[in-house]
Order: sequence, then structure tokens, then C-alpha cells
Amino acid sequence: MHGLIEIAIERHFGAFRDRPAGVFPVGVMEPDVRQWVTTGLRSRVVRLSTRIMRKQTGDKKGFDGHPQLRLSDYQRLPAVIGAPEWVTRPAPLFHHGRRTRERISARLLLLKAIGGTNPQRYDLVVVDPDSRTGTLEVATFYTVRPADVQLLTGARARQILRTPSGE
Repeated sequence: MHGLIEIAIERHFGAFRDRPAGVFPVGVMEPDVRQWVTTGLRSRVVRLSTRIMRKQTGDKKGFDGHPQLRLSDYQRLPAVIGAPEWVTRPAPLFHHGRRTRERISARLLLLKAIGGTNPQRYDLVVVDPDSRTGTLEVATFYTVRPADVQLLTGARARQILRTPSGE
């Protein structure tokens, strides 16, 4: 199945990005996800919804999104989702309401270096487990600098689930 998602992204994701409709499978999380997600997870397939795709491209009112991302950036999603170097949970911010804090505290932040041994950028995929449907949904995707990775895996992380060294 993993290969099918890469093929689907390569052949069909451009059309979805330009005219989003429904959901698009963008990756399969490894079996370890079952220990990281406490809700009734029915599938390890991570999906990208129309709503989030519109936010990503900046087509949703009130969101700048990440229109700078190209098709080649989205083609890295299966690798980031399937074999992240870092997996963390964000610390919820105090100004969020209780329901939002609960949703944010269930999120997984997946990080993977772009390029060689001294990367200048990392891919960040934020995945929301949906307790109602038992699915995994992309909340956002963009690239960050190494300094951002230090923040996301340091003081702003509530829980570190995996590091590049496997700790």
C-alpha cells in the first residue's frame, strides 16, 4: 500500500491541490503509531482533507497558508509520515479553550530533515488523530529551520516520542 500512495501523489496530487475535493491519502504511519495515539485508531493511513488543503494553499479566508509549497514538497509527505526522525506532542497553550487544548494535546508533530547530513530545512507534518472517525488527518504541513526543530523538540514539546538517535 505504501507504494500506491507515492504513485497516487505523483500522478494525481496536483489536481487535488488545484481543485481539492474529499480527502487524499498522503502517507501511512508505522505500527508504532498505535502506542502514540490513544483514541480508537482504525487506520494508519494519514489523509489530507479539502478544508486543510484550502488552508495550505491560502484559499481559505483568514489563513495565509503555505502557498510557497510545490508539488515536489508534497511528494515528500509519505516519507515524513512513514519514517519521521522526530515525533513529539506539542505543549498546549494556556489561551486555548478546553476542547482545543484536548485536540492539540493529542496531535503528533512529525519532523524529517530535507537533504544530507547538515540539513538547513526540515519538513514538519502535524497530524491530528480524529477520535470520532478513528482516522489520522494532516492539520498542517510546511518546512522549518533547525532552530525551529530545537524549539519544537525542546521547551515547546510536551512529550518526545522519538528522536533521530532512537531514544
